[in-house]
Amino acid sequence: MAVKGTGVSGTTIVGIVLSGLLVAVLSVLAILSVIRKFRAKKANDLRTPPADIECAILGKGVVAHGPPTERRRVQKHIRSGTVASLAASGKASSPSGSSSHPASWTESGGAYEEGTEAEYDLEEEDTEDETLTEERENKPVSFGTLHFSARYNFERNALTINVLRCEELVSRTTSKKSVDPYVKLQLLPEKQHRAKTRVLRNTNNPIYNEEFTFFGLNYNQLQGMVIHFAIISFDRYSRDEILGELLCPLSLIDLSQSDQETTLSKEICTRQKVRSQGRGEVLLSLCYQPATNRLTCVILKAKGLPRKNIMDLADPYMKLYLICNGQRIAKKKTHVKKHTLNPVFNESFVFDLPANIQGLEGVSLELMLLDFDRLTKNEVVGRLELGPNVLEETARKHWQDICSSPRKQIAEWHKLQE
Repeated sequence: MAVKGTGVSGTTIVGIVLSGLLVAVLSVLAILSVIRKFRAKKANDLRTPPADIECAILGKGVVAHGPPTERRRVQKHIRSGTVASLAASGKASSPSGSSSHPASWTESGGAYEEGTEAEYDLEEEDTEDETLTEERENKPVSFGTLHFSARYNFERNALTINVLRCEELVSRTTSKKSVDPYVKLQLLPEKQHRAKTRVLRNTNNPIYNEEFTFFGLNYNQLQGMVIHFAIISFDRYSRDEILGELLCPLSLIDLSQSDQETTLSKEICTRQKVRSQGRGEVLLSLCYQPATNRLTCVILKAKGLPRKNIMDLADPYMKLYLICNGQRIAKKKTHVKKHTLNPVFNESFVFDLPANIQGLEGVSLELMLLDFDRLTKNEVVGRLELGPNVLEETARKHWQDICSSPRKQIAEWHKLQE
């Protein structure tokens, strides 16, 4: 006798599936709600940092002509008492919020770098602008005031710089009424001691009150050093804007009394360059190999590069572009040479030419010498173009020589152009 089986109806199956989907949707919404609360709490913590923050940071740095294992220490301290007194006095408007970038320390140079900031690494694509802004007037223009103090401790060989506040900051490139400023400082000419403040949001009168202590500095060294301040506006979606800078020689500050603090106020000016008679010269060697259809360029050295300012030496490197029929098809770079106006590169670069190119027809070489800068985009010091149709006679003759004498290395000095 057959037994009749019982089955589940279609309506029941649909109800089970819909119930499962509803439970899944409710679970996802609950998880998203928890995440939003966590992010809101974290953002609130960033806007209201602890009143007393003190961090000691160790960074490795290589001083020019010094041992590579030499260590230096920067101590950063935020004093909240002074912030409250300044805010009560009404001299500077309190920022609507402040936040600091996620911090990370680089091994080379020991600079205090931040993850969310638009960093200026050698590996990123540099634009071909000669400066961060257009040509500036010779006369410095004021873009606000920086208040800071300095003191020296003879027992610890420690120089302490306290960045107090800025007043009436002005942006030259945006129409925003307020900026998101922070201050970078470094000791010239070595550039081995660097630090920077946190970012304060939506204010033209930021109050920092952050102390930076640089250790291992002999008092006699200070007389030849200069503090370089760069006031920068943070931009989350683009490159940070240099609002201005100022230089303060330590010889002009009375540091003879141990732990006696001297307060100064200086006008913030545009980024200034020292004009020179030329842009410098570069020695390079070229060789064309018809059998392999390759062009070899050896960057030997450069000399007579201009200074940015009286104290600051350059950190030069070179870029090379291979141009075929008006288009850049390959790019090469040298290493950065630190703190020199007469760099020696001795680096060779080989360009493979396209198969349809014979005898360097339609080929030219563009070179740029740049000054590597952590604070802003790398500045183009000078340019050079080598090819059959260039205007500069020495460059045109050098190109004709390698075309008429293949497989032969031919070296020549060339003056860099603006």
